[in-house]
Amino acid sequence: MACRAINISPQAIAFAAPVQGSVGDWVKSEVEHFGRLEGPILRLLDGRRGFVMHISGSDSERRELARRIDWFELHKNCEVSDRRTEGRFVPVNPHSRLAFADGTRVGCFILDLSVSGAALAADTVPAVGTFLAVGKVLGQVVRHFVGGFAVKFIEPQDGETVEGLVSRKSGGGLAFK
Repeated sequence: MACRAINISPQAIAFAAPVQGSVGDWVKSEVEHFGRLEGPILRLLDGRRGFVMHISGSDSERRELARRIDWFELHKNCEVSDRRTEGRFVPVNPHSRLAFADGTRVGCFILDLSVSGAALAADTVPAVGTFLAVGKVLGQVVRHFVGGFAVKFIEPQDGETVEGLVSRKSGGGLAFK
């Protein structure tokens, strides 16, 4: 299941996630730049789906993770830009809702977002070519990838308002006629 790491230390990591676990549940994760991390859920995040996981490991493993975190902090803004035509960002509220033409609604998790589309994770993976609404924005599924799928919006959105239109906070979504 796709999650987003939102904070990390050598002792714990916080994830925004499309589902909620329970305190004590054992989690195994593969986090880009940091590798395989596992441990029990310490607490659930208030106000949104997510949790904080204790990172199990030896002192030497923690020192290595601290080294990776320091390196990442120094180099995170030096990454090679991708070849997408529009800049992508991670929304503050990564939770949204998909609405399908038949009236079905499904919760989803926004992995990243731009004015032209979004990368999403959901329990349902619609077929490539499926038209749907992400929050209040109409789009079409254009590809699948490990952990989710990509939606291209029918019309480019305004960069100032796109996050509010797709966010779960934006209301009931768009009704198909």
